[in-house]
Amino acid sequence: MVNENIKREYGGREALKGTFLGPFEYALLAKLERSGKKFFSFRDALNAVPGASRPVLRNTLSKLVTKGRLHRVRKGEYLLVPLKEEDYAMQELVLASHYYPEGYVSFLSALKFYGLTTQLPVVVQVIVVKPARKHVFQETRYEPVRLSKRYYGGYKTIPIAGGEVKMALKEKAILDCLLHPEYCGGMGEVCKAIREAYKALDWKAIAYFLKKMGNSAVERRLYYCLAFLRKKNPLPGKKFVGFRKLDPSMPGRGGYGAKFGLRINADLSEEMR
Repeated sequence: MVNENIKREYGGREALKGTFLGPFEYALLAKLERSGKKFFSFRDALNAVPGASRPVLRNTLSKLVTKGRLHRVRKGEYLLVPLKEEDYAMQELVLASHYYPEGYVSFLSALKFYGLTTQLPVVVQVIVVKPARKHVFQETRYEPVRLSKRYYGGYKTIPIAGGEVKMALKEKAILDCLLHPEYCGGMGEVCKAIREAYKALDWKAIAYFLKKMGNSAVERRLYYCLAFLRKKNPLPGKKFVGFRKLDPSMPGRGGYGAKFGLRINADLSEEMR
């Protein structure tokens, strides 16, 4: 017979969701949630209910996944799905580190984390150096963006929602967005992030990452954005040879800007509205 406290705590919430849970499912969820762990293994579940047989436990976990109370990250590893919607955003970031242990979150999700965009990411892009597959949790998609090793790096590990997440530094997130603006909503969104973060940016760090990345197009786009925003460029002056697209994800049209060696194929005034 299920403990009445467990019924009151879990039964009411599940009734609101319209999902019936059996007595053993209630007991298992109660012990797992009270342990404080967001992620757990099959062995953790077995330790939580030591009297249960392995087949019964596997079947129960499978049912809880079907009912949406657990999410299977990979074989033998699970995530407790939060019932409160406000918990999802942080939980989603933590989940990225479980899908891609060696990767780090960047692009629009990183800009959102630092308060540099008002957009709401529906895709979490994680920079990786090895092939990886996409994942889906609730309505959020996880997309690995594979880059060469010279672009990898510039992140910090931060504690979030009981876990840890590798998050791009704001300086590196901006440079990543300049490399692939299609992953953050376009050049206008990057430019707005630069405007918002300008005074707080570590320009020595930006100079270091630019040198490590060794990508002239990223430098040109950064210099152009600073000029467009009428911000002082703290970086050394440069002469650029040839032309690159201002937005590499858009067709090669528009005029040429000789000063920064760019094909101006994006209208920042329009995109920043």
